[in-house]
Parts: sequence; structure tokens; C-alpha cells
Amino acid sequence: MGNYFSSLLNLKKPDLPPSTQINNNPNNKTDKIESKNKLEKLIPYSYIPEETEDEDINNNKKGTLKCIRVIKSHQKWCNCLIKLKSGSLCSCSGDRTINIYSNDTNFNILLNIPTCHSDFILYILELPNLILASSSSDGTIKFWKIHINNYIDNSLGNNTYYLIETIFAHETDVWKILFISKKSQLISCGSDALIKVWDLKIFSQKNNIISIDYILSKVLSYHKYWVSSIIKVKNENLNVNYLVSGSGDNTIKFYNIYDKYNLVHSMEKVICCQQGTLINYSNKKFLIGGGRGIFFYVVNFIHFQVESKIFGGNEEINSILLLKKNKFRKKNGFLLGGKERCFHYVEEKEYKHKIIKNNAHEKYIYCFIELNDNLIASSSYDNVIKIWKYDEFTFD
Repeated sequence: MGNYFSSLLNLKKPDLPPSTQINNNPNNKTDKIESKNKLEKLIPYSYIPEETEDEDINNNKKGTLKCIRVIKSHQKWCNCLIKLKSGSLCSCSGDRTINIYSNDTNFNILLNIPTCHSDFILYILELPNLILASSSSDGTIKFWKIHINNYIDNSLGNNTYYLIETIFAHETDVWKILFISKKSQLISCGSDALIKVWDLKIFSQKNNIISIDYILSKVLSYHKYWVSSIIKVKNENLNVNYLVSGSGDNTIKFYNIYDKYNLVHSMEKVICCQQGTLINYSNKKFLIGGGRGIFFYVVNFIHFQVESKIFGGNEEINSILLLKKNKFRKKNGFLLGGKERCFHYVEEKEYKHKIIKNNAHEKYIYCFIELNDNLIASSSYDNVIKIWKYDEFTFD
């Protein structure tokens, strides 16, 4: 995120419009809105990019990476991509909208939720019962009930949504949210240096209307600066179940999820963590990267130590994707993207490094997700989402 990240922290937040102010009536905490999804603007488009001469030559070679679809579905940068349980791609953006796309090669927009927040949407998360949660620079977390009649139908008419509930969670940016399903808890972290634990109760009312009650269960205030990322790591054999947080204070902190989120350990002077660079790796390790560094780290959360420091390119890293071995790949590896605008690949065992795609986007890269065994989606500050087809990356 680089300069974008720091610029967000210094932005003056606009006053919330009347429709988003806290409602003091306990019997009507949130106005329910049901819509036939009338789009405010013309539906954005996606297209197949023209094939370059180099791509045509390398089409049948192992280790190629080819862009098969460009999606211009947002008016501003796309901060987060997720894959829904249905298999569909879902995106959120600085333009304050959320899109869900058809589960096919066309990636048509099946559902558009316009003007979700009064500021940038930073993260989205799928909860049970077809509920989406979104977090924003306006300090709120919102819950949306979605209904998509047909995930491969291009018609928007039968796909609906409504706002379930709003939590006024942090003073400013809510960088990431995490759901602990066994405890029915939502964890949020923000630019106010706080991590908050919310107990959720989800109810189904008449006419299948969903409602959510919430209560703030605990506030974790161990960091000195913004908390940009949180993940859950566990090892059932060793009875380890931690919440891990990364922050701008260059520390990584561990909390025991089943012991009231008490602080277990703090790793000092590690790295300035970015939103998309704290990810699970195995039942003993996780990865962390980004910030102002050009390296990423393999961290053992059993022994609380850095096992490896790995070169990840010549500019700061914004996103790391673990590519597990499958029918297309014989080995695990890591895909990295960031300010350098290219894709780096690092092999798991010997940590061999290579650039597999130069100029993948026009501006720096925010996010990677894997859609299936050989499809990747990436998003960028250039306002574009790209779909990539690939097989095993080699070092021949």
C-alpha cells in the first residue's frame, strides 16, 4: 500500500450523513433496507485482453502466467478480494461499493451494493447464512444479507441485499475483520491501535429477515500504532490457538483465543506489517511481510521465532499468496506483489526467487487470491481486477 497507506491515516474523515448516524432507539437499531439492486451507474464491464506476441509464443510452455480477463468494475482502487463459499469472486473498493461476480469465465456482476459506507471500504468477509461483513475508513463494520438467485445467471433482477446491522467500531480505519466461528465472535483492528472482540448473535426472524445483536467483549490495547492485520493460527496437537496481530509499531503479538485473549507473547522489532501480508502457512508457521521492507519472514508460532528471512523484490510487499501443491504444481510456493507492479514467485524449500510477470498492473498491487487450481485474481491501485491463468512456475 505504501504511500496510499500513510495517506489514508492522515485523511480528514467526513461527517457521517444523517442516515448513518447512531440510532438511539433500542428497538430499531438499524433501518432495514431491501432492494432490487438498482445500480446507480451504468454497469462496469470486463473484457478479454489482447494477447501480446510474447504471451502467444509462451502459451504452451510450463510456468507461464497469462491474463485471461480484465475487470473494470470499480471507479477507484480495489482494496480486497475474497472467494465466497459459492466459488464466486467478491470485491470491495475505495469507491465504497461491493461487487459479486458470476462464477464462470465472464465475471459478470451479479450483485452490486452501492455506497455501502461513507468512506473507503477496506475489507470484506463472508459469514454464515450468506452474510457479508464490510469494514471501512469511516470506522464502521456493516453486515449485509445477500441473496443471489443464480450464480451463473447474468440477470441482476433477482439478486437482492439488505443492510442488517452497523457497528461503530473504531475511531477511524477498520483495516481488517476476522470471524471466530466456534465462539461466534468478530475481531476487528484499526488505525486507533486497538483490537476489539465482538460477541455476535445471529437471528432469523419472520419472512427470513436476519438480525444481528452484538456486544463489545474485550479491547486489546497492546500496540502503539495502527494494527493492520490479524489472523488465527492453531495447532490442535499442541493445544495452541492464537490470535496474531501485526502493526506499524514493528511488533507481532500473540493472544490466547480460549483464555480470554490474554497476551501470550510479543515479538519485537520484526517488521512494519501491511494488511495483506500476515497469512497462515502451516500448523506451525505463518508468513509476514510488507511495510517498508523488501523481505518477508517465515515465523514459527510455536517457538515465537523467525525461521527465515526471504528476499521478495526491490520494493515493498503488499500481498503474499501461498500456492499449495496440486495437480498443476509439485511444490508449494509464494506469490508476491506490491509497489514494484510485478509478480514475484518464491519456491518453498530452497526459497529460489524469480519475477514471473513484469508490469502486471499499471500501478502497485494490493491483493491476490486463488480462485481455483490454476486461476488467480489480482487487484491494484489502477482500479482494475485481473484474472490470471497459470501452471507450475519453474526455475529452468
